[in-house]
Amino acid sequence: MSIHWNALLAVFGVALGSAVTVVALIALALRGLSPATDGPARRSRSAIAGTAACLALAAAIVLAGLWVMVAR
Repeated sequence: MSIHWNALLAVFGVALGSAVTVVALIALALRGLSPATDGPARRSRSAIAGTAACLALAAAIVLAGLWVMVAR
């Protein structure tokens, strides 16, 4: 039994990168949803669109990872 270190490091790198990316996208989406403290409580369309884009990208990354695991 031998360990393929290059493959293990590749899996570690991809897992770490995708986890950091998903967390950052969710954090940006939550920041976009939070109300402004110094201005009106109304959100602009660009903030809503940015929030939706962040959530969609995070969901796409998670679903792509699940698809890769299930397909193999």
